[in-house]
Amino acid sequence: MLAACVLLALATCAPAAHPLVAEVLYDAAGDDSGFEFVELYNPTAAALSLAGARLEAGDGSAAGRWTTRWTGNAGDSVPPRGRFVVGGARVVPAPDATATLELQNGPDAVRLSWPDGAVEVVGWGAHEFAEYACGPPAPDVAPGMALARVPDDADLGANALDFRAATPSPGRANQPS
Repeated sequence: MLAACVLLALATCAPAAHPLVAEVLYDAAGDDSGFEFVELYNPTAAALSLAGARLEAGDGSAAGRWTTRWTGNAGDSVPPRGRFVVGGARVVPAPDATATLELQNGPDAVRLSWPDGAVEVVGWGAHEFAEYACGPPAPDVAPGMALARVPDDADLGANALDFRAATPSPGRANQPS
């Protein structure tokens, strides 16, 4: 039992030296079109580039169903201790990058894949396939609620431990550490 606790304490879901997925709105109240977003947070004291990073949507109904929704350009970066929002045209305030995300309501996931091979997966709902979450997945939240990392830089080794339902707050802190 102690060994399992130590291993869980050492586990990490977010790759070092990369921004974290901080918040996901995948099921807006009513029509989702243009309201969905993924917020990235930079917990470091230096800007972090998003060049070549791929934001992918995962369809948890079968293995290997990932679709790229956005790819970072050379000029995209997350400022020190700042945020970068990828989202639809109806997100307020306006996202840093506009993309049609078409995220599903669960059990599903988003994945950030980096040019250096690092990957972060955030999954919600009860999954059959381990590839759609890091550790136990976060709960599926009600329409109109976001799935938020609390505190903003939490990385306890499982989506279920790091994320909870919250009022959507694109571009703003969920809860500082």
